[in-house]
Amino acid sequence: MNAPIHPRSRRLQQLRHAAWLAPVAAIGLALGVQLPAAAGDVVPTIPAPPLPLPTVSAPAVDLPVPPTTTSTTTTDPGTATASPASGVAAAGTQAAGGPAPSASKGTSAVAGAVRLRSAAVSIPVSSVRPPARVLVRVSLRPATMRRAGEAIQARVHVTDSRGFVVRGAEVGIRSVPADRLAGLGQKLSTLDGQVAFRLVRPAGSASRASLLLVVSAVDPTAPKLAAASRSIRLAIRVGR
Repeated sequence: MNAPIHPRSRRLQQLRHAAWLAPVAAIGLALGVQLPAAAGDVVPTIPAPPLPLPTVSAPAVDLPVPPTTTSTTTTDPGTATASPASGVAAAGTQAAGGPAPSASKGTSAVAGAVRLRSAAVSIPVSSVRPPARVLVRVSLRPATMRRAGEAIQARVHVTDSRGFVVRGAEVGIRSVPADRLAGLGQKLSTLDGQVAFRLVRPAGSASRASLLLVVSAVDPTAPKLAAASRSIRLAIRVGR
C-alpha cells in the first residue's frame, strides 16, 4: 500500500513545478514574438495571372473623293489666226507700220476668206469695209543706199485691222522728191498680202540725199472705202 503524502510535501512539489514552468513560459513567449516579426520581413510574391484585353476594331470609313473637273476649251471652227509678224527689222532693214494684229473670230463670215499654209487667213480687199481698215507695213533692205547702182528691196505687207492678210489691193510706191529712183509704180498684193519693189538710183542723180517713200494700198474698185498709206525715209549716201 502507498504511504499517504503529507500536505506540506504536496505544496512543495507544486512550488517546484511552478518555479521551472515560469522560465519556460517566458522563453516561449519571447520566441512567439520574434518568429512572426522575422517572418514579416519576407513577403511571398504571388504572380497575378495576365488579364486578356479585348481587341476593338474600328469600322472602315469611306471618305468621299471630290470629283475631278476637266476643263474643256472649245475652239470656234470659224476662228482664223494670222501668223504674227515681227515688228523688229533685221540688220540693215528699216520697217514702218508695226506688227499686224492677230486675226479675230468670224472668219467664216468674211467673204472670200482662205486659210494659208502659214495659218494666216487671206481675204480679198473687197471684204475690207468699215469699221475694218486696211493697214500697210513697209520694210527696206538695205535702209541706206551707199554705192551707185545698188538696188533697194522695198517689201510691202497689206493686212486689215482684224488681222487678215489682204490680197488684190492696189499697192503704189512713189518718192518725194519725185523721179529720184527707178522701179517706182503700182502692183497688186498677192495671196499672202505682199508686194515687192526693186528700187535703183538712176545715173547722174545726187550722191547724197534723203528721200521720202510714200506707200499706199487701196481697193481699186472702191478706193474711198478701203485705203491706207504709209511713208518711210530712204537715205542715199553714195561715196564719190
